[in-house]
Amino acid sequence: MYVIAGASGNTGRVAAEVLLTRGRKVTVLGRQVNRLLPLVGKGAEALEVNLQDTPRLTEALRGAKAAYLLIPPNLAAADFIDYSRKTADSLARAVSESGIRYVVFLSSMGAQLPDGTGPIKALHYAEEQLRKIENLNLLAVRAGFFMENFYMSIPAVQQYGMLAGDIAPDVRIPMISTGDIGRYVADRLDKLDFTGTEVRELLGQRDIAMREAATIIGKALGRSDLKYQQFDAHAIKQAMTAAGVSDSLADLIVEMNRAMSEGRVAATQPRTAENTTSTSLEEFSRRQLADAAVQLQSAVTKS
Repeated sequence: MYVIAGASGNTGRVAAEVLLTRGRKVTVLGRQVNRLLPLVGKGAEALEVNLQDTPRLTEALRGAKAAYLLIPPNLAAADFIDYSRKTADSLARAVSESGIRYVVFLSSMGAQLPDGTGPIKALHYAEEQLRKIENLNLLAVRAGFFMENFYMSIPAVQQYGMLAGDIAPDVRIPMISTGDIGRYVADRLDKLDFTGTEVRELLGQRDIAMREAATIIGKALGRSDLKYQQFDAHAIKQAMTAAGVSDSLADLIVEMNRAMSEGRVAATQPRTAENTTSTSLEEFSRRQLADAAVQLQSAVTKS
């Protein structure tokens, strides 16, 4: 039996779906069981589990062949690092107490650094806690920049005709679809071909700079003149907090973006066939960003 945490989210849902299509027994975890019902309909067992509830998480993991674990996003956390560390501590205790032998953990490029990386430093901490567990086979998947981050840019594209951000426009960044991460996780869980601690950077289809990303996204959204506009950190923080992101997390994201701009958060492993995935930003933009833009415009029109 495989346990998939965060199964209502992007990576966990895909990992669970892939394993289920292969006939594997899967238990999916989430904070709201009703959001797991589509996976239940495909054959999964669902458990309502808050990952900071260590006893309940321990029971969910006990007897499992392997698990996929992560720190779920919490955009409203008043202290995001404190939230993340408490979640990481709970994950580590539950893994240790349950006796599970194989864990795939979603991390990020840059997680080798203890500080100066925004929210990624919480993943550094989580990796360190999991590494301490005796007899655990751990695969830390350090993923690149999520293409799904561009969903938050759609309102500015539609209202102001620009792709806005504070990352330097010409720094090339590994960009990856979360669907590709989920499929990779499912494959590694199915194979269980890792021993000890393995760190695997997952770098997406290719490295892309924000200036190039704007051209690609603009073409998919029917805005061939779309340009990337770099704003200062203060303006970007204001935009994030206006959208409901806590001050704590907004400050951390600004720090992370600065670290990417300066090349400190970057891939450390050479690009290979094993860490390159198939979904291009062009494909993602045509299939997912364009649909999201249509839905948002429809919602605005009806309001």
